Amino acid sequence: MIGKQFLITGMIMGIVGVMMSMLFRLELAYPEQSFPILEFFLGKWAPDGVMDPNMYLALVTIHGTIMVFFVLTAGLSGTFSNLLIPLQIGARDMASGFMNALSYWFFFLSSVVMIASLFVESGPASGGWTVYPPLSALPQAMPGSGTGMTLWLISMTLFIVGSLLGSLNYIVTVVNMRTKGMSMTRLPLTIWAFFVTAILGVLSFPVLLSAALLLMFDRLLGTSFYLSDIFIEGVGAGKVLSASFNNAISGGAAFNSTFCLQLSGSNFAQTSVSMSLNPSSPNYILKALGTANWSVRKVFLYNASYLIGLGLFWGNSIGLGLLFAQKYLKLFPLNPDTYYVSEAPVYISWDYILILNIGTFVVCLLMLLIPSVIISKISPVKAIRFD
Repeated sequence: MIGKQFLITGMIMGIVGVMMSMLFRLELAYPEQSFPILEFFLGKWAPDGVMDPNMYLALVTIHGTIMVFFVLTAGLSGTFSNLLIPLQIGARDMASGFMNALSYWFFFLSSVVMIASLFVESGPASGGWTVYPPLSALPQAMPGSGTGMTLWLISMTLFIVGSLLGSLNYIVTVVNMRTKGMSMTRLPLTIWAFFVTAILGVLSFPVLLSAALLLMFDRLLGTSFYLSDIFIEGVGAGKVLSASFNNAISGGAAFNSTFCLQLSGSNFAQTSVSMSLNPSSPNYILKALGTANWSVRKVFLYNASYLIGLGLFWGNSIGLGLLFAQKYLKLFPLNPDTYYVSEAPVYISWDYILILNIGTFVVCLLMLLIPSVIISKISPVKAIRFD
């Protein structure tokens, strides 16, 4: 149930992030032009349909925060960890149901606070999703540095606490609640990915939480962790001491984004290896019947080649179709005063397209050679189960 709650909340936050992306990209494509839809959604921040520059910065800031933290980190990791960890290690549920629920409700509260920051009078946070001081440390730095930034920091504090609780729960569940006979070396690769990600979260989130709290102290209590020579009554500031905070934020976001990209890129090969090592798979049955190694490999590689070729066909058809449509039908016009061209230019290089397709096919095929090599090393005697 909690996995579904993470999924639904993450999807809602994803929709909000995508809508923000559409709004600021509309302004980016047609700067200073009037669009009634901007005034409808942004109100006073888009008078006569022209987006205010401060609101543009705010949309980019909140969009980056939502997509990196609330969608990729909590939405995906929280959803699939709760759904797959108990299922694939043979546990009834997570180690601590209370801690699991607490993790979600901290995530939910942080989502509510982040959405609420969009409606403050002074505007949402505008310091970028890495919240660089002094834009984030001085409330008077810019319109988005006031209450909106304070709410952003409160939201991230709640989010970090929830993510830390969830990571601890995932680690304890994997270590202590595996079914009988499920050793660490027998864990599915998916569970290892969640396990390592949770460990990285436990190591990095306390640093990120400390950095966020210190920045809140600078804003609310007059301390000087990230700024020195602060002018209490003025608008200027001295030397910026922001390296630790920026590194903490960037590091946390980087490892989550890298994890998601790596998971999607290696999932194909991992699934193939897992299927190859499954004693009940057809590969073991073929080996037990005495099928030659090359015959098993051909079945594996022929089907893989068909799937790869099918994906390349549809990918090329859609991609080249859009390129030709833009080249000859001019689907996306541009403002010549801003971009110096009247439409988005398209250049089609058949050499590059051919090399890209061949390279993709060869790389995917080489990735699938790994499980086929493993299959070739399976002994027919070991493939037969003597229960």
